[in-house]
Amino acid sequence: MERDAMNSRQNIKIKKNLYERRDVRNMGDPEVQIQMRPTKLPTLPKSLNIEEKKYLMAVERGDMANVRRIVQKAHRKKHIDINCVDSLGRGALTLAIDGENLEMVELLVILGVETRDALLQAINAEFVEAVELLLEHEELIHKRPDLYSWQKVDITTATFTRDITPLMLAAHKNNYEIIKILLDRGATLPDPHDIRCGCDECIQESNEDPLRHSLARLNEYRALASPSLIALSSTDPLLTAFELSWELRNTAFAEQSRSSHELAIILNHDPEKPFEDGEPMKLARLDLAMVFKQKQLLASLWYEGVPGFRRMSNFEKMLIIVRVALLFPYYCVLYMIAPNCSTGKIMRKPFMKFLIHASSYLFFLFILILVSQRAEVKAIQMFGPEWMVKDIEEASKRQRGNGPTYLEVLVFIYVLGFIWEETHEIFKQGMRSYLRNMWNFIDFTRNSLYVAVAVLRFAAYLQQRAEIQNNPSTRYIPREKWDDFDPQLIAEGLFAAANIFSALKLVHLFSINPHLGPLQISLGRMVIDIVKFFFIYSLVLFAFACGLNQLLWYFADLEKSKCYVLPGGLPDWENAGLENFELAGIKSYTRFWGLLMFGSYSVINVIVLLNLLIAMMSNSYAMIVDSPTLPPPFNILPTPKRMMKLFGRGEKSKKGNVKLDDEPVTEDDINELKGDVSALRYELLDVLGRNGMDVSFTDRKEKKISRSVTPVDMPKSPGHNLLALIRDISSDVGAHVDLRTPTHLRPGTI
Repeated sequence: MERDAMNSRQNIKIKKNLYERRDVRNMGDPEVQIQMRPTKLPTLPKSLNIEEKKYLMAVERGDMANVRRIVQKAHRKKHIDINCVDSLGRGALTLAIDGENLEMVELLVILGVETRDALLQAINAEFVEAVELLLEHEELIHKRPDLYSWQKVDITTATFTRDITPLMLAAHKNNYEIIKILLDRGATLPDPHDIRCGCDECIQESNEDPLRHSLARLNEYRALASPSLIALSSTDPLLTAFELSWELRNTAFAEQSRSSHELAIILNHDPEKPFEDGEPMKLARLDLAMVFKQKQLLASLWYEGVPGFRRMSNFEKMLIIVRVALLFPYYCVLYMIAPNCSTGKIMRKPFMKFLIHASSYLFFLFILILVSQRAEVKAIQMFGPEWMVKDIEEASKRQRGNGPTYLEVLVFIYVLGFIWEETHEIFKQGMRSYLRNMWNFIDFTRNSLYVAVAVLRFAAYLQQRAEIQNNPSTRYIPREKWDDFDPQLIAEGLFAAANIFSALKLVHLFSINPHLGPLQISLGRMVIDIVKFFFIYSLVLFAFACGLNQLLWYFADLEKSKCYVLPGGLPDWENAGLENFELAGIKSYTRFWGLLMFGSYSVINVIVLLNLLIAMMSNSYAMIVDSPTLPPPFNILPTPKRMMKLFGRGEKSKKGNVKLDDEPVTEDDINELKGDVSALRYELLDVLGRNGMDVSFTDRKEKKISRSVTPVDMPKSPGHNLLALIRDISSDVGAHVDLRTPTHLRPGTI
């Protein structure tokens, strides 16, 4: 009672410290304080008394006599809990299974120790004999419709998640014997629901914990992919494997993480409290992403505005996207009028916000296409009445002094919205964060060009209206007679350049597609490759130019003196004969060297350098595809290709003269043998003690033996480990027999 009270006071103190830390950290943030909820601490294992520690130590060492005595005494006096666990959460059955001591497992089961998740532990350790024993025990004690023993374990302390079944775990381990045992006893593995399943069970689990629901589906697929399970349960294993491979295409993670465990760690990482399997997923990384306004991360993970979007068919998804794309003006106007209505709240969700923004930008590009194709004029010419057609023909003759069209006004309104959006982003994130994104430079250039176009068009309009007032005939001056640097011509050139930047921004949307996403990432590297190629090409061009100039400078001066020129003042290379090096006075030997240099330049330029550029750009794309962009710290891990390059050849040469065993000795083998030798030791001592021999000396030698088998002091060599262990135990048992045997039982005495 005193110990329980002390534990309760300690738990209260821990909770109090947690609340104080949260209050200090969130001080001054009323929204966070409103959302604060009491922290639910897991059920921690209670501290063990001396007798319980001796009990678990005896189980670990295989001392069956002491274990039987302690458990029988516990049934009478209730002085210890035979189901207690150590600081690592391991109970007596778990320790016996880890040591692969079948006799100890059988003894504990007979003496009434709760099995809990011991069956799963035995399957995880691939201890076949213990699995058979625990299955027989489970069949004896289980009554329908009660839960099985492994399902009654507290989720906060369980080693395995609730969705893990014995057959599923055996399939994960791909153990043929255990799978066959479970299948013979009627165990089944249900097919996982489709990712777009809309049944009540899937919807409820998705609403409660979508990550846990997805993890359960992945565990089911991982079990179904077991070769042993397919071989034992399928009449056509090849067909089953092909069908399962095709089904898994729709559930692939697109190389975003290497395993579901990594995904859970990434999303739930908390520097103050590391994530552990079995605890509720709090999504700490997503909370941090909200603080830092990481809209792309949130939008790529959640479809909160459209519930069940991932479970819909492709046709249903397309209908929703098209509906949002067509009705985005209605949604925007409704949000401006009533932002707190149900539709307005949905518009704040990341996925809906992305759809609306993308639809608006695509509509802007559609307007630019209409402007570039002069859609207003063509529409009137094709579908307008005759009087409107005549007005258009008359207006086409008046080239100067025209104001902006309706579509151009709509483009200018869009540009004002873009400028406000960029200004708001700079104000919210800061100039440094704004400049960190290279796409913002394209946005800034695009907006600057459109502003320059508006200013020049306004200046051109004022200038032309002034000219028309002085001389009305200037309204009909055709474009070919305008000044080269007329403000309207300059504005049209800048407008064309701005349209290019607007269309290039569409590449930014490629990141949502797993097939087009690598193109956007490799775009920067390809630009660097082109710059490298330009320097190499310039070097080759300079080298051949120097050689040809040294060879032909005299004859070039002779041709230049003839002044073969075209009417525009440009040189006529055909009349000069330079395309075939037919220069005046050139000798055959000099002409041969000139043609050889020019031919070499053409070969290097067209064949070698052009293919080099293609190879460099292909390599940049391959680097992106082969090395998926994993978040830190996974990107610091070396790739197998690099490891093969660094150590592959050296290892091959070293392994040529080294012969390794097919089944080398592992640490698990050493631990198993340790348990067998230790169990044999205690059995011998028990037999000797029952036959009247004095074995009290073993208590003094306990420290020495326990120290010799502790993992901390074990040597690195497995062979040395084993020999030292056997030598210590054998000498110790021999000493007991030799030193403490009664005189009348010793050899050579009567």
